[in-house]
Amino acid sequence: MQETADVLRVRVVPAAGFGAGQRAEIEERLRARMGAVRVVFEECAAIPRGPNGKFRAVVCRVAPARDRAPAAVGS
Repeated sequence: MQETADVLRVRVVPAAGFGAGQRAEIEERLRARMGAVRVVFEECAAIPRGPNGKFRAVVCRVAPARDRAPAAVGS
C-alpha cells in the first residue's frame, strides 16, 4: 500500500522459511521499480479481500499530483 510518495507498506502473510533474505529481495525489486522509497513490512494473519472477493495487489492512496499541495520552498 502506498500512502505517501516515498513510503510503501507491504503486507505479508509469512510462510515457513520466510525471512530476511526474502524481505531484502522484495525491497530490492520494489526499489528497482519505484526508486528510493522506504519499504515497511507488516506481518498479517491474512490479507483482506475486496468486495469482489479478489486480492488487491496494489493499493495507492497518494493523491494525484494535480490534487497535492505545492512543496514548501526553504529560505
